[in-house]
Amino acid sequence: MKNKNAAPIITSLVITAILSVFAILSGAIYNTTIPISFMEKLGIYYLDGSFGFMDNAVLFNGTHEGFGSILKALFSQTAIAGQILTGFFLLVLFGIFALIVSSASKTNYNWTTYLCAILLPVIFLDFSNVAFFGTMFENPLILVFLLLVCGLFISIYKKNNATVIKLILLSVSVFIYSAIGVETAICSIIFGILIMRLASISHSAVTKALSIIFGAILIAESIFFTINYKNADYKQTLYNSVFYGVAKYDSVAEIGLDPKLDDFKEVYYGMKENQDEYNLEENFYNKINYSDVAKYYLTHPVNAFKLVNDQARASFFNDYKYSFMPYSTLKKLYIPTSFIFVLILSAVYIIICSLTKKRGKSIKYTCEFLIGMAVMLLVSLITSTIYNGNCDIALKTYNFSVIFDILIIFAFVGGIRILLSKSDENKKKYGITRE
Repeated sequence: MKNKNAAPIITSLVITAILSVFAILSGAIYNTTIPISFMEKLGIYYLDGSFGFMDNAVLFNGTHEGFGSILKALFSQTAIAGQILTGFFLLVLFGIFALIVSSASKTNYNWTTYLCAILLPVIFLDFSNVAFFGTMFENPLILVFLLLVCGLFISIYKKNNATVIKLILLSVSVFIYSAIGVETAICSIIFGILIMRLASISHSAVTKALSIIFGAILIAESIFFTINYKNADYKQTLYNSVFYGVAKYDSVAEIGLDPKLDDFKEVYYGMKENQDEYNLEENFYNKINYSDVAKYYLTHPVNAFKLVNDQARASFFNDYKYSFMPYSTLKKLYIPTSFIFVLILSAVYIIICSLTKKRGKSIKYTCEFLIGMAVMLLVSLITSTIYNGNCDIALKTYNFSVIFDILIIFAFVGGIRILLSKSDENKKKYGITRE
């Protein structure tokens, strides 16, 4: 590690450590003996774990039931120490990401590296991003492994070389990320393509071959997983996709269901009285799947737009009482909340990066990565909407929110660096000085 990179790295890790205290107290303690009044005085929101989240979600969302059962036994609702350690362990992994990115951010404008080192923990340890830490929901895994994947890509691009160790770490991280759910599996197809592209900047035949092999395996695995995956709460998400999605705008008869089931419109899963009278197993689950929901939206584009727009609007408003969330507050105040804004943001990224990558090989692959992330932003929002409707939005649009935050950091810090670079070019070429 070079000395000039040590200071911003330390800065980032110190801020991470400080904010970790808030994150652990805010999002990683369930059924704790700490008085709620004490936490309120600190300005921290207390999450009540009495709803039995352990019964509904396990790590990897039930992908590996044996592994999930072991974790449920180790980290039961009463094992407070286990919950805290889970959250803390993931925060340590986030610190590793900060280390990777800071060390990779070589630039002539050193103060922008400090800016990046400060923004990383402030944004990604905002309470809206760590609210589910210490739970067995998939969200902590999404945050940590998505950031690790991005950090490793950036490191490889900055060094302009894909080493064997980095390729292995990157591929393992993408594989874990893809195993979290359908949404992340679809996004991992793009990551697989980007890994195959690393063959172009690899310096040896071994790394070129590994890039192609690992990328191809991840693409195939992600496609297979997308098609065959059924998460632990499959019935609930299918229920939500219909009664918090299709039923908001039409009778469920539009997708071949008994119109009597319209009574479940926007009724939370399992909360309707006399539910047994409707025989959902026979009249709903045996007659519907996600392909029927997708076909409905394809043939009803106006309703699809309304639903995705509602999803986009709500995803920016993850309100938590007594919480440390300065970044979320700024988003709420200054960022437009609509699907149109998300479309524009993605389009601007794709257009600018497509033009910028022509400037040279050193920036070409970073621009390709950002184009992929912009596509993932749209894919993530649309997929979460189809799969869960407008229910549990903070939970189900989490992947979208993290991708959005990553793009914001790139736009802010990268934009400043590009402007400074342009200014220096003008100074050298025309003698124009920066005011």
